[in-house]
Amino acid sequence: NPYAAAAVRKLATKVIGTGMTPRLIMLDPKDTRIKAAKDDWKEFIANSDPEGQTTFDGQMKVAARCWFESGEALLRLIPRPSAWGLRVPLQVQVLEGDHLDSLKNESLAGGGAIVQGVEFDAFGRRVAYWLFDEHPGDSLFGQPIRGAGRSSFQSRRVPAREILHLFEALRPGQAR
Repeated sequence: NPYAAAAVRKLATKVIGTGMTPRLIMLDPKDTRIKAAKDDWKEFIANSDPEGQTTFDGQMKVAARCWFESGEALLRLIPRPSAWGLRVPLQVQVLEGDHLDSLKNESLAGGGAIVQGVEFDAFGRRVAYWLFDEHPGDSLFGQPIRGAGRSSFQSRRVPAREILHLFEALRPGQAR
């Protein structure tokens, strides 16, 4: 429906606006770290997308649209080696919730569990996400379209420290 699509686009634009602007609170306004931090932020915004298609602000609009349309989005934090020459050695990959292996459900030794692709320890803390390398809809007979590699229907464990899972919890203990 074009009206619904326009509503989602406008909502994402209203929520993200022109982008995020960090506020640096330092005791001395002449502190030289303020300019360095602002320069780091500008450099990160320009180079955060691993695909090189947009800026961090553009990525946040895509994440917001994803969240509004499907109820969740994933942001994967990808540290980069110094050899890449990035001033801030970090990039962010925006993923749809479809990348989570929702059929991965099992009890784990030690009292943990995997629920809809989200792994919890015995204390209920999120410790990992089971993700597909490619969107399951972007494959040809279960084989990846983008280069050689594992089947797109085979998920792998990604530590929770690398994932920001955006969703609105509507009940206690909700995994997704």
